[in-house]
Amino acid sequence: MWSFVINALRPFSAGMGLRVSHLSPQQVEIVIPHWLRNQDEGPLHEATFLTAVKEGQRLWLQRLLGSKVSYQVQSYSFKIHHPIFSSARASFSFESEDIEIFLRETQQKQVMNSTFIWQIKDESEKIGAEIEIQVQISVPHQIESSGQKKRPRGDS
Repeated sequence: MWSFVINALRPFSAGMGLRVSHLSPQQVEIVIPHWLRNQDEGPLHEATFLTAVKEGQRLWLQRLLGSKVSYQVQSYSFKIHHPIFSSARASFSFESEDIEIFLRETQQKQVMNSTFIWQIKDESEKIGAEIEIQVQISVPHQIESSGQKKRPRGDS
């Protein structure tokens, strides 16, 4: 009972209970608990799904491209198949070949636009929603050094 009371008093984003269940270059998955504050009169709320997707997208990009990467959501769209009345998982995955193409593009461009499709599944693995999110990714490129340190000028 105390857990419920304390959770209700937390700031909204801290009390959503989102957690990462899988994070790799090929896949990211965020668990969304069926808590009272994540619901919309019973089913999980679309804003909860979008929050999980945005956080998962950030974590995945940082894991793949480094901590200095930044991204901005350009647009998103929901396709709701059925309401979810249980805990859920937001996930997307890439094939190895697609990861290689994506990494090549980020090396060639400092700013690029990409589209990702996330699936929201309920506890029975049934797809309840899909979110298509279009993001602009900024990747700061490192200046390649020749491996030699420059000596400061001065009198010897």
